[in-house]
Amino acid sequence: MLETISDYVVIRFNKSTRLVPFRVRMFHSICITLFYYMLSHVPLYGETDGVDLRGSFQRPSTWMSLGMSPYALPTILFPSMEPHNQRVLAFMFSVVQIVLKYAVSWPTLQLILVSWCIMETLLWMESRSGVQLASSLIFLGASTESISQGFELGAVWTLVYLSVLCMCMNITVPVPVSHNKTKHRPIGANIPMMYNGTVAITSYFALSDVLLWFGVTWPTWIDCIAQCAFMITMNKVWHRITKRGGRSLISKWKKQGYSLKGWRSEEKQSKYVDRVIGQCVHASSIVFAWLTCVSWFAVPSVPLPFMCVMLKLLKDLRSQAL
Repeated sequence: MLETISDYVVIRFNKSTRLVPFRVRMFHSICITLFYYMLSHVPLYGETDGVDLRGSFQRPSTWMSLGMSPYALPTILFPSMEPHNQRVLAFMFSVVQIVLKYAVSWPTLQLILVSWCIMETLLWMESRSGVQLASSLIFLGASTESISQGFELGAVWTLVYLSVLCMCMNITVPVPVSHNKTKHRPIGANIPMMYNGTVAITSYFALSDVLLWFGVTWPTWIDCIAQCAFMITMNKVWHRITKRGGRSLISKWKKQGYSLKGWRSEEKQSKYVDRVIGQCVHASSIVFAWLTCVSWFAVPSVPLPFMCVMLKLLKDLRSQAL
């Protein structure tokens, strides 16, 4: 069904047949990011009262009122779906959101046009961009807003949260493995403490933005409890949903010629690695829950999910540059 719809709404681009250099991909990303950041300063004709969303880059009462919010949902709800179909599904969902809120009006036409442009841009960027558009927009928007606010108490808390998150991203748990040719020299296969990354906290805000878009609000204490419960549950099941558990790691190491030292049965190896992953996930859930609760009292200048996205973006850029 999505393939049929895409034939009518998508302008197909040929993927690049050659390797695009890192500098060229970064140039594409910077130009596209600046273009959509400028759109966030273009007023939305026909609307005066906008909705302030929390989980993605957007600016109320502008052409980026809905922003990148719909394009984060398919990756959460359907992680195994092809990226092309995810973009088409996100565009359809954005159209439903816009029409249900504004019916047939000038804001509807403007926002659907912007959402279609975002879909086409994401499809073009698949093989020609260095970073994701949503991440770069969040990085640029959060950075400019922090600079404009100056050095206040919120900036201090932002540095504290960034330091804690950065430290947690660098904590790993070594699992002893050995190569088939050098079994007498075991090495450590590091499993990161934040094994599922920041997907739990960003998923919660992406889903809650759907309710905020239609004006559904809730008290702060309910939001805090719901966020902690969602993050803990999401962290426990995400690596199973995406099939990144112990068995997949054992299979990956086996293809590379490595095996878990001291174990012969692959079933026992996978259970042991699953326990390590479970402990890492449990520790990261506690950190996220602690940061969530503290951030309600010690309010940072940059929202917590934006900080997670910014650190992940810097980490990805560093790995690509190397």
